[in-house]
Amino acid sequence: MPDAKRRAFLPALFLFFCLLVFALSSLLCACRTDAAFDSGTQAVDCIRASSSKDPPSARVAAGENSATLLCVGDLLLHKTVRESGKGKDGYCYNALFAQLREQIRAADLSLINQETLSAGEAFGLPGYPCFNAPLSLADAVADAGFDAVLLANNHALDRGEDGLRACLQYYRKNWPDIRLAGVAESEAEAETIPIIEKNGIRFAILNYTYGTNGIPLPADAPYMVKILSPELVRKEVAIARAAADFVIVCPHWGTEYSKTPDPDQERYAQLFLACGVDLVVGTHPHVIQPIRWMQREDGHKMLVYYSLGNYVSGAAVRAEGSSRRLQGGMARITVARDEDGRTEIRAADVLPLITHIVSGYGGVSVYPFYAYTDTLADGNSFAHRYDPLFSKEYCDAHFREVFGPFLAKEDTLSSGPP
Repeated sequence: MPDAKRRAFLPALFLFFCLLVFALSSLLCACRTDAAFDSGTQAVDCIRASSSKDPPSARVAAGENSATLLCVGDLLLHKTVRESGKGKDGYCYNALFAQLREQIRAADLSLINQETLSAGEAFGLPGYPCFNAPLSLADAVADAGFDAVLLANNHALDRGEDGLRACLQYYRKNWPDIRLAGVAESEAEAETIPIIEKNGIRFAILNYTYGTNGIPLPADAPYMVKILSPELVRKEVAIARAAADFVIVCPHWGTEYSKTPDPDQERYAQLFLACGVDLVVGTHPHVIQPIRWMQREDGHKMLVYYSLGNYVSGAAVRAEGSSRRLQGGMARITVARDEDGRTEIRAADVLPLITHIVSGYGGVSVYPFYAYTDTLADGNSFAHRYDPLFSKEYCDAHFREVFGPFLAKEDTLSSGPP
């Protein structure tokens, strides 16, 4: 931890540095890839869920093990979100998860992409473009029931090496059962693949980011944040395949605010498939993107959630369509392992989510869209202030367009398939 002088100096230094490099880094290509990407893929039919409130049902035979997975997108604390947790006794962010806590806790394995460090007030509490949150954000994530936190993202070094270490150390001291992915405090830790066993199924979780907004990796600790590269993917997926039954890759990739995958996402998806990945859960674009099955010539299948959008967002952008940043998705997957050791996805869908913002303490919350009433939509003062197109019907149409057949049947305004 920094001493008193460093605590006073670091916030101003890093804010200046972030402002300088952010504009430059946004012009760079999101992911650098090489030419060794096999094709040999084809589309396969989607697997549909039969219920919106419950995870997708799956046929699990006698003698098989099964586990349910749940994944959500970017936990990003713009000023509006950060200040919503400020009460007379300090900061508390339990309201962000209150409407979904039951589902998060019910899943066998729940993952969240924490895109704002919780390094604590000693490092300052800035908003865009260099983020940080109170330590209590980690408490809220733990209380919600998440089993793993993804931390490899472009904001991982917003508070520098010391800020990242402070975030990691708080989790490990106070919530040691939560696995942290994509970051490391030592070279030995960086070489270790996070594996979580649930119901007899071993899940490997690999997390990478395209970059860190131009902030260089620490010279004496370049292993602290895992940067997406074909070489690292091949190496770690091979290790994960040998040690686990099911391999999940969570890349922080893509083009911000684009509702379709970019060429780098597509190339990396091909690489993941060639390496034998089972599930891809993407973040970073801050809007939702499609979900697709991919299949190798030998029959191996991989499911790709290109972007789950924001779990929560308070980006104050006045423009038509800006409320799409308030829309996210909760990936829900059932994985089964048979008596012969074969593991596969038996069911998958996506539960649409919406960020609800009103003024006051606890005024920011996230709802499953099936529970988002007309009254709530009419009262979302933030969305109406910044996006003249915002309405429940507008959100419904966008969820249908992007998520298509993976959308849980009852999660939109009308029942039945999109």
